[in-house]
Amino acid sequence: MHKKFLIGLVPLLAFLAACGGGGQQPLLPAAPTSFTATPTAPTTVALTWQASNGAQSYTLERRTGDAPFVEIATLPVSARSYTDVGLAPATSYDYRLRGRNSLGAGPVATASATTPASNGGGDGGGDGGGDGDVNDGDGTLFTVRLQPTSRLLIAGTSEAIGVTLKRPDGFDGGVTLSLHGEVVGSGAERIAGAFTPMVATGGTSTLTLTAGADVEPGAYTLVVRGTANGVERSATLRVTVEAPVDVLLVDDDRSYNNSYPDDPEGELSASDTAFRKLLDDAGVRYQTYVVGDSSDGPDYDVLSKYRTVVWYTGDENGPQSSAETLSSTDEISLGAWLDTGDKRLVLVAAGYFYHLGYLSLEEVPAESFAASHLGFTDVRFEPNYGAPVSLTAHGTAGEATEGMKLTVAADAGGVRAHRSFGLVSPGTDVLLTYAFDADGDGERPMPVVTLREGTGADGSSVAAYVGFPLENVVDVGPNSKAKLFDVLLGR
Repeated sequence: MHKKFLIGLVPLLAFLAACGGGGQQPLLPAAPTSFTATPTAPTTVALTWQASNGAQSYTLERRTGDAPFVEIATLPVSARSYTDVGLAPATSYDYRLRGRNSLGAGPVATASATTPASNGGGDGGGDGGGDGDVNDGDGTLFTVRLQPTSRLLIAGTSEAIGVTLKRPDGFDGGVTLSLHGEVVGSGAERIAGAFTPMVATGGTSTLTLTAGADVEPGAYTLVVRGTANGVERSATLRVTVEAPVDVLLVDDDRSYNNSYPDDPEGELSASDTAFRKLLDDAGVRYQTYVVGDSSDGPDYDVLSKYRTVVWYTGDENGPQSSAETLSSTDEISLGAWLDTGDKRLVLVAAGYFYHLGYLSLEEVPAESFAASHLGFTDVRFEPNYGAPVSLTAHGTAGEATEGMKLTVAADAGGVRAHRSFGLVSPGTDVLLTYAFDADGDGERPMPVVTLREGTGADGSSVAAYVGFPLENVVDVGPNSKAKLFDVLLGR
C-alpha cells in the first residue's frame, strides 16, 4: 500500500470514527468475590470479601428495607473487611460493595444481614461506630453521625464527609463542630478539615477533608467533636491516605483483553504481562487503560490526570493488522497533553511508521506528531518478512545507555519482530541503534530508541520512543528491558 494512500486514510478514518466508531473501553474493576455480612451484636455487622481485580479503592453502601442505598465508607484497595457499627437491633440491612479506579466504578457484590434483638439496657452512648447520643442532664439529647465513617484520601486532594445531627423536640441550639487528631492541621504534611457550617443550627453539616501533598501514606483516626450547652460528643472518622497515582499504562496491543475488556479471567498477552511486571517490579503505582479493538485511546481529559503515560502497541500492529497503531485522534490528544508541560511519554510502537506509510526511509512533515513531538526527521518501518532473525541494539556513548547491548528476539512463533527507526533532529537523544542498510549505501547505526527532552509547547515535556517490541528483549544481566525501562522513565 502506498504512503499517499495511507496518509489519505487518516482524515477518512477520523471522520468515520466521529460518525459512530467505537468509544473508549477502559478496564473497570471486577466485582469483589466472597462478599459476606455477619451480625456480631445487636448494633454491629461484620463484612468480609476477596479482592476486586483492577480496583484502586472500594465503595461500601447500605440500606434498610426499600430505602435507597447510601454510601457508608470508602476503603483502600488493601481492605478485606469492615465493621458496620451503630446499627439498630432487630433490623435487616442490605449492603453493596464495588471496586473503583480513576476510570469509574465496577459491578457490585451484594450481601444482607439482620441484627439480633437487644437484650435490654442502653449502649451507653460511647464513641464507637462514628456516632453517639448525649443527654445533658436536662433531657436534651443530640446525636452526631458521620456518613461515611471512613474515607480514602489521595495526598493533595479533598473529599467530603456528611455530618448529621439528630435533635430532640425542643432543642434548636447551635452545635459547634471541630476536627481533632495528631495529623490534623494546616500545611503540606497535615490533613485540614473545614465544616460548612461550623456551627450547625440545622440537622446537617459538611466536613471537607484536604490531605496535604506531603502527608505520609497510612491510616489515621480522626475525631469529629460536637459541642452544645456544655455537652460534648465525639464521632470517630477513619482516614487512609495514599500517594497519588501519576502513571497511566495504555494497553493498546489488540490482544484478547482489548476485545473483551470486561472479562477478568481473560489471558494477558506477552506485552500486557511484560509492561505490568516492569511497573510492578519498579514499585510504580499506575492505572491501566485498555483500548478497545476499534477505539481511539484515552482522550486529553483522561491523559490530563497523569504526569507520565506509558503507551504500548505490541508486535501485532504491523502489516497484518488493519488497525492503526496510533490514530490521528490519539496523536492530537498526546500532543495537546505534552504541550501542557512537565509530562513524560514512553511510546513503544514497533508498527507506528508502517501505519504512517513509510516503508522506505523518507522525510516526515514537520507538523506531524513524529516530527514535532518525537523529534524525527526521516523514518522507516522494517517488517517481519524474511528469516526469523533477532535484532541487536547498542547503547550510545555519552548516554545513560552507554555500553548496553540488547538482543530483541524473534516472536514465539518464530517470526522476526517488527521494528521502526529513523533519523532525528537536533535536541533528540539517540539511546539505542542497530545496524541496517536503510538506503542502499551500506549498513550504518540507525536510531531505534530515542528520547526528546524539551518537547511540547513550552519545552518542558519528555517523549521517548521505542521502535521494537520491548517484551521481546532477552534479559542478560545488566542488559535488560528493566534497565532500559528505568532510563525511559527518567529513574
